[in-house]
Amino acid sequence: LFYQQCAPDRVFPLLGENDLFFRLENHAELYAERPLVTIPAGHISAMWHSAAMRDHILGTLAHLSLL
Repeated sequence: LFYQQCAPDRVFPLLGENDLFFRLENHAELYAERPLVTIPAGHISAMWHSAAMRDHILGTLAHLSLL
């Protein structure tokens, strides 16, 4: 699967609490030791155009030193 080809430090630790595909119990190893951020929705796309998504993206870019 595509997400198994990514190094764990390249997978964003953001997950929808009700996501039916990326369920935490099935994908926890992808997030390694980083703190996981969850949102009360079925998918992270529910956060689109919201402050939470913007803050997550900007925080990730800052962590990667891209800002």
